[in-house]
Amino acid sequence: MGVSPHPVDEFAMDHTTSDVMGDRRRVAVLRDLAVLDTPAEMAYDDIARLATACCQSPIAAVNFVDDERHWTKSIVGVDGGQGTSVSADISFCAATIATDGGLLSLSDTSESERWCSHPLVEGPPFVGFYAGAAIVVSGQPIGVVCVFGSEPRELGEREEMALVALARQASEHLELRKHNADLRTLAVSDPLTGLANRTLLFDHLEMAIAQRRTRVATSESSSATAIAEMLAHDVVCRAGRAVLIAGLSRPSRAALPPPRARRGRLGARPLGRWG
Repeated sequence: MGVSPHPVDEFAMDHTTSDVMGDRRRVAVLRDLAVLDTPAEMAYDDIARLATACCQSPIAAVNFVDDERHWTKSIVGVDGGQGTSVSADISFCAATIATDGGLLSLSDTSESERWCSHPLVEGPPFVGFYAGAAIVVSGQPIGVVCVFGSEPRELGEREEMALVALARQASEHLELRKHNADLRTLAVSDPLTGLANRTLLFDHLEMAIAQRRTRVATSESSSATAIAEMLAHDVVCRAGRAVLIAGLSRPSRAALPPPRARRGRLGARPLGRWG
């Protein structure tokens, strides 16, 4: 797909893009995924690498778009690009999620009335071509898998479909990630009160023990004092775990019958005339 035959007059965000960007349902889906401002992950790095290979592009990225910016989860071809942001009003990815069909392909930005004066075309990184496919979760476009470079070039239909497939893979990974997080929440919290259960508390104890061991193992001094301190910390944590198990295994007072009911069961026979 080349440049749209009906370009928008200005590169700045138009009404359609603004409406999509500010859609509360779309932003809520993105926030619920808890993927913004997170460290790099191999799954998204792999998607970006596949995009460069499929499209023979020097640069590829996986970006997530909230109501103010696009944020880069993974990028290939730009050192230090992971975790950076671009304002929504000049973001190619913001324009992509607002495009019908969720696919935007620009073979030569200098020939586009809308994009030729764009600051990222006239200045670094001097975008000559761009193509992106929307990542859709729960029916909402929340990100983009994109490729771009400084030299104009036109992607073929197979390359564009490869981008769409990679965006779909990103969507499925996000949904699986969210499902696993929900299962984890159910596993470590009481379904009625939402309070932490023994699984979460045990995890925290084990994490504390592991962190302590790591600090001692990596310290410059492995003196007897440091080793003794680690062992003492280990004993305290394990003792705390044992106490926690005993406490959680003991029936609570709330589980006991009321006093009057208990008195009625003291003996099989009546206690007397007034019993």
